[in-house]
Amino acid sequence: MYFNKNIFKMFTLSMLVIFNIAGVHVSKTYADELQNGNWSVEKGDTLSDVSLATGISIETIYSLNPKIDPLTLPIGYELILKQSAEELAKEKATKEKQVMIQEPAAQAEAVVAVKSAEAEVVEAPVEVPVEAPVAPEPVTNVIGTFEATYYTAFDGTQIGITANGTDVRNGETLTPEGYRIIAADPAVLPLNTIVQITTGNGESFTAKVCDTGGAIKGQRIDILVGSLSEAMQLGRTQAVITQVN
Repeated sequence: MYFNKNIFKMFTLSMLVIFNIAGVHVSKTYADELQNGNWSVEKGDTLSDVSLATGISIETIYSLNPKIDPLTLPIGYELILKQSAEELAKEKATKEKQVMIQEPAAQAEAVVAVKSAEAEVVEAPVEVPVEAPVAPEPVTNVIGTFEATYYTAFDGTQIGITANGTDVRNGETLTPEGYRIIAADPAVLPLNTIVQITTGNGESFTAKVCDTGGAIKGQRIDILVGSLSEAMQLGRTQAVITQVN
């Protein structure tokens, strides 16, 4: 039949406690207590005998000597009795205190580790928005103030083709590029020159020198309009002209 050794030991230990309480023990032969407070087992000694002789409970003796067999104490074996229950409690308290001391240290190490990890975090570079390049404004040079008059290609004196070959027979007053058409003295403003004109009539526009005229000399320009009546209405005015490069 199979027996669990640990259960059997516990059963035997319980029986010894009962015998000890009842004052029953197997042998009345006691060995001498050692000078260091422990007990040297002699023939006939039992845990019950040692307990009665020393006043230490069987449970405490067994807890101090967990490897012994309660029924067969080996002769000459030194039972540890010096550590009393009070000393065991003190030892337990000391161990708990050490654990309490170690825990803050471990926490401090954890904090240091976290701070080190935070220190190692590298912030992502901040992207600086790149502004779109701004087209440079056209450079303008003031040419001067001119006398401005108005003319039409439909007054019976014009053929409808300007000096630089622009066709205005369909009533066009603008070049294919969208510039106003003016006549000027080529010695002052050569053909195909692009200029900015601001007139005393409140007009401001970009024009191209497309034409010339027998009466258009020096600081004078003629501005093409769509009809003779419009030319007569606008009459004469002053115009500030700047060259557009």
